[in-house]
Amino acid sequence: MKKNSFVVRFRWPILIGTLLITIIMGTQLRKIAIDTDPENLIPSTMSSRVDTKKIEDVFGPNDGLIILIQGSDILSEKSLQRIKSISSDCHAITGVKTVMSLFDTKRITSQDGAMIVSPAVESIPVTQAGRDSLKALLLDNELARDMVVSRDFKSSAIMLSLAKGADQADAYNKTMAVIKKYPGDEKIIVGGLPAFMTVIRNDVQKDNIVLISLSLVVMLLVLFSFFRRLRGVLLPFITVIVSIVFGMALLPIMGWKVTMISILLPLMVVAFANNYGLYLIAKYKEIRAADDTLSAAEIAGESLKALYKPILFTGFITIVGILGLMTHVMIPAKQIGIAAALAIGFSLIVTLLVIPAILSI
Repeated sequence: MKKNSFVVRFRWPILIGTLLITIIMGTQLRKIAIDTDPENLIPSTMSSRVDTKKIEDVFGPNDGLIILIQGSDILSEKSLQRIKSISSDCHAITGVKTVMSLFDTKRITSQDGAMIVSPAVESIPVTQAGRDSLKALLLDNELARDMVVSRDFKSSAIMLSLAKGADQADAYNKTMAVIKKYPGDEKIIVGGLPAFMTVIRNDVQKDNIVLISLSLVVMLLVLFSFFRRLRGVLLPFITVIVSIVFGMALLPIMGWKVTMISILLPLMVVAFANNYGLYLIAKYKEIRAADDTLSAAEIAGESLKALYKPILFTGFITIVGILGLMTHVMIPAKQIGIAAALAIGFSLIVTLLVIPAILSI
């Protein structure tokens, strides 16, 4: 039982070493950054991304915010005043290059052979006659109709174009602050890539917490239903926890960020890392039931001797299968393949060294 003698003789160094590795890797978790830009999901050498960059270098980025304001009559005095206040404050937001709204759009007419450019909305009408006159002017204005105001005058848009290199999350948050500053009865919807990326960034953090927590709770319930013993529950659970910490810590160490795809990494570790410990614990119970005269160290050694080869082969096959993700065209899929493979490899080490070491005590 050479394997047994090694694990038993060095069980405390094994346990202390694993604990130190987990703590060191855990300190890297605070360096994790989240990237929600869908453009970064694809390689920088892909022709469509290269062409998009060339276009943006000439004409600027197309990552804007759209504020949609909906009401029963968008040309009412209160609605127009709210649109004017919001659009006016949006001009002052850092990173916003241009703002297009009812009060920024122009009306172009000809008079005596000259081109006259005037505001689409010169003043806010306070009477029904004034509103009817404004409706007629807007319906006749191709720069406003179906651009910043709908034909039924129940919706109006404020479009914000961001400067190149602008902080999109900051621009979105400040835009939302401006909207909250001017409350009203109208319904407001904010869209555009900066809004999408900011909301997804927040959701990624919440999803990570919720998904990992739920998966661990389900795992604990399943383990308890089968083993009905504390060690049968805790040992696979500990293996999964340290493997998740190891796998997630690899992302900042490798210089990678968490994406919408990377949040699957902890779930993959939960799905695979707990299996190997189950085999050892089940074998431990089997040997103990067959001969209760053996010591804990002897049972742990016999369990490891009987199962270390099947566990190793099973783990290697899983690792090779996951590494197949490296052929994926999406960058985060390649990254998650490498990180998950290394995390599952670490879970093999923990299973074959730490679990027998704890069982031998």
